[in-house]
Amino acid sequence: MATQINKEVFSQLRQELGRERGNPVSRQAVYQRIARLREDDGTLSKEQAAYVLAYDNGINLADYLSAEECADIRDIVSKRASPPARASQKPADRNRKGHGNSGGVTIHLPKLKVHDPFLPKRLAEECKRMTEFYPYIYLFENSLRVFVQKVMEGKFGSDWWSSDHVPVAVNRKVNRRRESHAANVWHSSSNAHEIYYTDIKDLKKIMQTNRGLFQPFFKKLPDKLEWLTTKMGHIELHRNILAHSNPLDRGNCTELKHYFEQWQRQLKKIAAEIDAGGS
Repeated sequence: MATQINKEVFSQLRQELGRERGNPVSRQAVYQRIARLREDDGTLSKEQAAYVLAYDNGINLADYLSAEECADIRDIVSKRASPPARASQKPADRNRKGHGNSGGVTIHLPKLKVHDPFLPKRLAEECKRMTEFYPYIYLFENSLRVFVQKVMEGKFGSDWWSSDHVPVAVNRKVNRRRESHAANVWHSSSNAHEIYYTDIKDLKKIMQTNRGLFQPFFKKLPDKLEWLTTKMGHIELHRNILAHSNPLDRGNCTELKHYFEQWQRQLKKIAAEIDAGGS
């Protein structure tokens, strides 16, 4: 982790914390919020607390930090989202059958029933709760892919991906993934369009590179295209928590559902504009 708070992240924090009042907050106000976070969790460094605060305020850290730094913050956030183990658990329960899990747990899900001899009951309960929220992630990400594909095809034709309108870094990453999938023929098909090998942050980069195409669909919203890209940053962090098999906390779940519902409402307007042949 870097020994100094990223200046761009700090600047974004000032903007986001002052959004409701219409002006950036002072540097001192940001440091006060960072200090309160560190009071709540004495293990956090000043930089880590700043980046956790940035995450909580919807700033996409992947735009500013290295992959290693982002992974560190994702780990911290996921641990904050996970409820601590109950301190009242008796030693006899922890040592039962030598597994530290009271003999494991039986998990009942639609079309799945399994008894795991090691999982504690808490993880089974989290699994059941998270099955409600994974579909929001799956549908949101794929909805974005189809939206981007339709807009790009409408302007550049079916071979738009091979054009200069896809950022080089995104193109390279997608090619690596396709090659990896092709080398493992026993796995899923490698014949899908390139867009299905992208992450949310890749879709965001494509939109920003082609802002002139995507901005008109959000022209009546105060933040224009950023209305969507900011939500994408939030949901990507939620997605990454679930992808690492960690639970979302109640606030994250509420935000995820809220953003998904907002996107679906906006998407109906966008679909009507695309069907009408323009924006």
